[in-house]
Amino acid sequence: MSLFLANIIGWVIANWRLMAIVAAVVGFLILFGFVMQSCEKKPVFDEKKIEQAKQAIAEKDRQAMVEILAQSELAEKKINANLANAETEKLNTLEATRIRTSSMSNEEIARILEERLRP
Repeated sequence: MSLFLANIIGWVIANWRLMAIVAAVVGFLILFGFVMQSCEKKPVFDEKKIEQAKQAIAEKDRQAMVEILAQSELAEKKINANLANAETEKLNTLEATRIRTSSMSNEEIARILEERLRP
Protein backbone atom coordinates (compact mmCIF):
# COMPACT_ATOMS: atom_id res chain seq x y z
CA MET A 1 0.00 0.00 0.00
CA SER A 2 2.75 2.45 0.89
CA LEU A 3 4.54 1.69 -2.39
CA PHE A 4 1.33 2.55 -4.25
CA LEU A 5 1.07 5.90 -2.42
CA ALA A 6 4.75 6.59 -3.05
CA ASN A 7 4.22 6.02 -6.79
CA ILE A 8 1.27 8.44 -6.82
CA ILE A 9 3.19 11.09 -4.89
CA GLY A 10 6.18 10.63 -7.20
CA TRP A 11 3.99 11.03 -10.28
CA VAL A 12 2.40 14.22 -8.85
CA ILE A 13 5.84 15.68 -8.11
CA ALA A 14 7.15 14.72 -11.54
CA ASN A 15 4.14 16.34 -13.23
CA TRP A 16 3.81 19.39 -11.01
CA ARG A 17 2.98 21.73 -13.92
CA LEU A 18 0.01 19.61 -14.95
CA MET A 19 -1.14 19.38 -11.33
CA ALA A 20 -0.88 23.18 -10.95
CA ILE A 21 -3.07 23.64 -14.03
CA VAL A 22 -5.60 21.09 -12.75
CA ALA A 23 -5.67 22.79 -9.34
CA ALA A 24 -6.18 26.20 -10.97
CA VAL A 25 -9.07 24.91 -13.10
CA VAL A 26 -10.73 23.23 -10.11
CA GLY A 27 -10.31 26.41 -8.04
CA PHE A 28 -11.80 28.50 -10.83
CA LEU A 29 -14.79 26.15 -11.14
CA ILE A 30 -15.41 26.32 -7.40
CA LEU A 31 -15.26 30.12 -7.41
CA PHE A 32 -17.51 30.25 -10.47
CA GLY A 33 -20.02 28.03 -8.67
CA PHE A 34 -20.08 30.33 -5.65
CA VAL A 35 -20.56 33.39 -7.84
CA MET A 36 -23.40 31.78 -9.78
CA GLN A 37 -25.06 30.64 -6.58
CA SER A 38 -25.02 34.17 -5.20
CA CYS A 39 -26.57 35.52 -8.42
CA GLU A 40 -29.74 33.47 -8.26
CA LYS A 41 -33.00 35.36 -8.10
CA LYS A 42 -34.08 36.26 -4.61
CA PRO A 43 -37.58 35.26 -3.55
CA VAL A 44 -40.08 38.12 -3.57
CA PHE A 45 -42.44 36.52 -1.04
CA ASP A 46 -41.91 35.74 2.60
CA GLU A 47 -43.84 32.92 4.30
CA LYS A 48 -46.59 35.25 5.49
CA LYS A 49 -47.20 36.61 1.98
CA ILE A 50 -47.20 33.10 0.52
CA GLU A 51 -49.92 32.04 2.96
CA GLN A 52 -51.90 35.22 2.26
CA ALA A 53 -51.62 34.63 -1.49
CA LYS A 54 -52.75 31.02 -1.20
CA GLN A 55 -55.68 32.06 0.98
CA ALA A 56 -56.67 34.85 -1.43
CA ILE A 57 -56.52 32.46 -4.38
CA ALA A 58 -58.59 29.87 -2.53
CA GLU A 59 -61.21 32.46 -1.52
CA LYS A 60 -61.09 34.18 -4.94
CA ASP A 61 -60.58 37.47 -3.10
CA ARG A 62 -59.77 39.82 -5.96
CA GLN A 63 -58.78 42.80 -3.84
CA ALA A 64 -56.34 40.74 -1.78
CA MET A 65 -54.86 39.09 -4.89
CA VAL A 66 -54.32 42.46 -6.58
CA GLU A 67 -52.71 43.89 -3.44
CA ILE A 68 -50.39 40.88 -3.00
CA LEU A 69 -49.45 40.98 -6.68
CA ALA A 70 -48.73 44.70 -6.43
CA GLN A 71 -46.56 44.16 -3.35
CA SER A 72 -44.74 41.34 -5.16
CA GLU A 73 -43.99 43.51 -8.15
CA LEU A 74 -42.87 46.29 -5.83
CA ALA A 75 -40.48 43.93 -4.04
CA GLU A 76 -39.13 42.74 -7.38
CA LYS A 77 -38.54 46.32 -8.52
CA LYS A 78 -36.76 47.12 -5.25
CA ILE A 79 -34.42 44.20 -5.79
CA ASN A 80 -33.64 45.14 -9.37
CA ALA A 81 -33.70 48.94 -9.25
CA ASN A 82 -31.83 51.71 -7.56
CA LEU A 83 -33.76 52.79 -4.47
CA ALA A 84 -32.90 56.48 -4.68
CA ASN A 85 -36.46 57.35 -5.67
CA ALA A 86 -38.13 54.45 -3.88
CA GLU A 87 -41.28 56.29 -2.82
CA THR A 88 -42.09 57.49 -6.34
CA GLU A 89 -41.28 54.05 -7.74
CA LYS A 90 -43.52 52.46 -5.11
CA LEU A 91 -46.50 54.65 -5.95
CA ASN A 92 -45.99 54.22 -9.70
CA THR A 93 -45.70 50.45 -9.40
CA LEU A 94 -48.76 50.12 -7.19
CA GLU A 95 -50.83 52.28 -9.53
CA ALA A 96 -49.58 50.49 -12.67
CA THR A 97 -50.41 47.10 -11.16
CA ARG A 98 -53.87 48.22 -10.14
CA ILE A 99 -54.54 49.63 -13.61
CA ARG A 100 -53.15 46.51 -15.32
CA THR A 101 -55.17 44.14 -13.14
CA SER A 102 -58.42 46.09 -13.43
CA SER A 103 -59.18 44.38 -16.74
CA MET A 104 -58.04 40.92 -15.62
CA SER A 105 -60.27 38.17 -14.33
CA ASN A 106 -59.73 36.59 -10.93
CA GLU A 107 -58.40 33.47 -12.65
CA GLU A 108 -55.76 35.46 -14.54
CA ILE A 109 -54.60 37.21 -11.36
CA ALA A 110 -54.57 33.88 -9.52
CA ARG A 111 -52.49 32.31 -12.33
CA ILE A 112 -49.92 35.13 -12.15
CA LEU A 113 -49.71 34.83 -8.36
CA GLU A 114 -49.28 31.05 -8.58
CA GLU A 115 -46.45 31.51 -11.11
CA ARG A 116 -44.70 33.87 -8.70
CA LEU A 117 -45.12 31.43 -5.81
CA ARG A 118 -43.07 28.78 -7.64
CA PRO A 119 -39.35 28.87 -6.80
